[in-house]
Amino acid sequence: LRGIAVDAANCMHVADRKAHRVAHYCPADAPQPSGFTEVKHPIALSVVHDMPHEAGTLLVGSVEKRASLDADGPDIGDAEGVVLAFPLDLHKPVFPLQVSATYGDKKSLSHPAGMLVSGGLLYVLDQSSKQLLSFDLETAKYKGAAIKTLPDVPEDVALVPDGC
Repeated sequence: LRGIAVDAANCMHVADRKAHRVAHYCPADAPQPSGFTEVKHPIALSVVHDMPHEAGTLLVGSVEKRASLDADGPDIGDAEGVVLAFPLDLHKPVFPLQVSATYGDKKSLSHPAGMLVSGGLLYVLDQSSKQLLSFDLETAKYKGAAIKTLPDVPEDVALVPDGC
């Protein structure tokens, strides 16, 4: 299991990378999932309430492994990352916010380990490049690296209020 997010309706969403799905527990303390959303290799989850869906939007960072991977195991450098957006009331993709393929100078998003939304931008923490990347939330257009070099392999990102 990788990412966990809880929405305003007290539903818990759990990324199960090996089962290729996100499990939804409504309410969060339900003993069994109330539903699933199929996603290849989900690794990061974030709930966003300021997107154009009444119930909110679940952002799912996923790693799509390329066919050229060798059988000895995944090489993060040989993967493509995507961020998908799902309305929390439908659990069907609204727009694969195709934050994927290439950005900037032909680099590829490969391991979206954490996400947050602020000021109309989607920030994606790319574990492979050790960068915090920014994308326009509506168009998914790459805006630039908010942080170009992180000192370690980043796992998640959080937004804290000024003055903390």
